[in-house]
Amino acid sequence: MPAENVSMWAYPWDLKDEGPAAALQRMADAGIGDVKVASVYHSGRFILPHNPRRKVYFPQPGALYFQPDAGWYDTAAIQPPVWSDLPEGFWPQLREETNARGQSLSSWCLGLHNTHVGSTHPEAAVRNAFGDLLMTDLCAANPQVSELVTRTVSNAAQATGADRILLESFEYMPFAHGYHHEVIGVPIAPRTGLLATLCFCRWCTEAGERDGVDVSGLQQWVREQVNTAMEHAFDTAEPFDWDKFRAGFGGQLGRYWQMRNKAVQSLLAAVVAAIRAVSDARIGVLDFGPIYGTPIDGTTWQSGQDVAQIAQIADEVHPTFYLADPAANEASINDYLDLVPDGVQIHPAIRAILPQVSGPESLQRTLAPLQGRVDGVSFYNYGFLGTQAFDWISGQAADFKVRN
Repeated sequence: MPAENVSMWAYPWDLKDEGPAAALQRMADAGIGDVKVASVYHSGRFILPHNPRRKVYFPQPGALYFQPDAGWYDTAAIQPPVWSDLPEGFWPQLREETNARGQSLSSWCLGLHNTHVGSTHPEAAVRNAFGDLLMTDLCAANPQVSELVTRTVSNAAQATGADRILLESFEYMPFAHGYHHEVIGVPIAPRTGLLATLCFCRWCTEAGERDGVDVSGLQQWVREQVNTAMEHAFDTAEPFDWDKFRAGFGGQLGRYWQMRNKAVQSLLAAVVAAIRAVSDARIGVLDFGPIYGTPIDGTTWQSGQDVAQIAQIADEVHPTFYLADPAANEASINDYLDLVPDGVQIHPAIRAILPQVSGPESLQRTLAPLQGRVDGVSFYNYGFLGTQAFDWISGQAADFKVRN
């Protein structure tokens, strides 16, 4: 019997390869009551232990896993690719199969993390103080990007007919995010990582100048700070402090940083409004803040995402409690649950795969600090799970306790 508040993340290729009915039945047998299927996704190299067709898969970078509305897409300035293997009637079939099993269906949409768009439309991507193109990350301050992601997600809400829309990566990504063959050969302190990813694209520069920031001077100062830090990378870095960070360059770094954060928050508000205009689906926002290398600044993470804003505009927050060390993960959970405003639904995600979970005992240990304290839990990710893991999850799903 599927448990209403127990979810699992899934990719379209796994459902297609196994067959939607068979895959959804396997999840239902494990107690999964909600299935979160990617409708917009980024790149990767994925090992698929139980996939009957293949064992290694490279997703189409930045693809849409639904057919967008031609009225928008055919004339759009930026056109992400549509998945070349998209089956006819894919989402209606998922809707039919989930309904038949008493499951809900969620559409999982990525936003600013898009290597295809960043590499084919470099004007849309983040540019750091050195002029380096961070092609994995789009800039929230760019109006073309705002138009793209708003249209994409509202299209996804309509095309998928999902009960819930999950928003991921509507934020600035951290310095290290595991790009193909990413090599970081020296320690990068949190402050250095933030400065090395601070965007100085045309749109950010113009916004900063309108706010009275000496952007050219700030950009040069950031370069000097990053160069010095990397030259002395093996020296012990002082503990990160938000007040000291914002005080940089005579306080102008703090003003520029706040401008950057406002761009994220404005974009997220616009995306949520666009979904509300076309769909009655619940809206959830993924929050990767618990795994960032810096503490929260009031209610705002280093990515620009504001937990208080999410609580105001969305129906649910989906924090990622992915730390492999059980004690550190429990501490992260406790800190986060103290932070989230009252009244917002909390549906954490945990990785039911290595390095976080390696057996039924580690799964139980990971879930224990969440019992009775949240409104649901989700397991990442269907395609990555070893076959035995479905039994471990089945043993926990029925007994997971949500808060009253």
